[in-house]
Amino acid sequence: MINNRENDLILQRENQLVVLSRVNQKLNEKLEINVILRTLVEAALELTNAKEGTAGLFKNGQMVFREYYTQGQWTPVDYIFDPGYGVPGWVIENKEAYISNDTVNDPFVTKEIREQLGFYNLADTPILDRNGNLLGCFEIHNTENARPFDEGDIALLKSLSASAAVAMENALIIENLEMAQKKLKENQSSLRSLFEESPVSLWEEDCSAVKELLDEIRQQGTSDFDSYLKEHPEVVAQCAKLVRVTDVNKATVDLFEARNKESLLDNLDQLFTEESFDGFCKVLIFLATGKGKTQLSAINKTLSGRKIEVLVKFSVLPGYEESWERIVVSMVDVTREREIDKMKSEFISTAAHELNTPLTVLMGYTELILTDETGQLKPETQTEYLEEIYAKGLALERIIDDLLDVGKIETGRSLHIERSHVQISKLLSDVCKDHQHETKKHSVQVELPGQNICLFADSGKLAQVLDNLLGNAIKYSPDGGEIKVVGRIESDCLIVSISDPGIGMSEQQMNRAFEKFYRGDASDTAVPGLGLGMTIVKNIVEAHGGTIWIESAAKEGTKVTFKIPFFSTA
Repeated sequence: MINNRENDLILQRENQLVVLSRVNQKLNEKLEINVILRTLVEAALELTNAKEGTAGLFKNGQMVFREYYTQGQWTPVDYIFDPGYGVPGWVIENKEAYISNDTVNDPFVTKEIREQLGFYNLADTPILDRNGNLLGCFEIHNTENARPFDEGDIALLKSLSASAAVAMENALIIENLEMAQKKLKENQSSLRSLFEESPVSLWEEDCSAVKELLDEIRQQGTSDFDSYLKEHPEVVAQCAKLVRVTDVNKATVDLFEARNKESLLDNLDQLFTEESFDGFCKVLIFLATGKGKTQLSAINKTLSGRKIEVLVKFSVLPGYEESWERIVVSMVDVTREREIDKMKSEFISTAAHELNTPLTVLMGYTELILTDETGQLKPETQTEYLEEIYAKGLALERIIDDLLDVGKIETGRSLHIERSHVQISKLLSDVCKDHQHETKKHSVQVELPGQNICLFADSGKLAQVLDNLLGNAIKYSPDGGEIKVVGRIESDCLIVSISDPGIGMSEQQMNRAFEKFYRGDASDTAVPGLGLGMTIVKNIVEAHGGTIWIESAAKEGTKVTFKIPFFSTA
């Protein structure tokens, strides 16, 4: 029977997933460092029920804090920490999260600042880029009811930090680009080098003919370009034809999958979709109203026909505000980020459903037992209900364990492996028997070498791998058939293959099968699941020093194979 505390934990986890998904999207909506840092701190407070916090940037070897969030608003501060000074100084040196639940007696906490801000506990989390370099950190204070910070909080904060790091890196790229644009007149050769080598897609455009056309329309008495351009799509199309692209950089050639710069410039009309022109209309409105910079999302196509979503920023270079002869356009490919956002949204919906299904059964059977005041339920019926409650409780436990495991993976922590000598024949036999009991349509067959095989491995984790792969083989073979489990020794490794006669997988599905949250079919009629199992399986196999791969074709079944080094044979 599930108690109120467990129910609260499930609801809390669902709320945390919703917050993480929402914040991940918000962090990428406006790529400005100050906005990102504020969003990060406010999300951290919401996730941990803390009251105050701040975020700092790592600049010139120091951690610099300029704002502090308290009582629902941001106030200016001026705190600078050198390496080794205070908790931020400790974070600079160690690049690890730091918890203090007794700041009064903590030697790393700066007494003067603690007394000024009045905090009794803290959690400080570093922000690291993809190469492990320090970008900054954020520190939150004073949990509600003085609840101690714990490792669960740190896991959530690290997940936030990872999302913020990506947004900060993109923001820093754009920020650096803007700084370079200011120095354009002073150092043309340096800008040219930056333009060509920038990892961001950059375009140089001459929009002077567009400016002349819009000026003519203005002289004819039009002042509301927002309404005018929306009512005259032919004018927008005419303006698009008047734009002259004078140059693009190598990143642009790569982004749009062109052979070379000339090939791209000769086929510009193939890059734009109907959504692209909607975005271009917004750009014209901004430019026509005297705004020299604007930013928006757009859907374009590569020369191979693949749709991509890009974050586009238009900037009229200084000195060309009156002519629009030189406009720089930057494009950041956010297709992958949007796909992840979509998968996370689908995951949240699926997770809620997967949690609710066994919970509904639990509540139903529990209510039947509790309301049986006259004792009409027979003992065998009560036993049947209790067995069903227990089974659904185990299902909930498995779901929560998967969520916890993937949380560790997402924050960069390795799965805990407890090695012992494992008799593979017995392990495979036990797992296969369990799955055979669950189905009458399938026949689970096991083939192993004659000798006993002993692996120095984590028995529970290997059982989790086999459970997941056998469960998938059965789920994705709806018409039944033979599920074959074959083990063999090759050199110094044990190789296990699980084959099924099921629906199979496309090449794209195979390539993405191990991604977090990925489900080949996320529709309401799809096979149930969270899209986490194969991610966890891969990490378990790799934690044992092994590898895993998939062989499949649509409607021709699937074969999943993993290889793990063994310790000894007997």
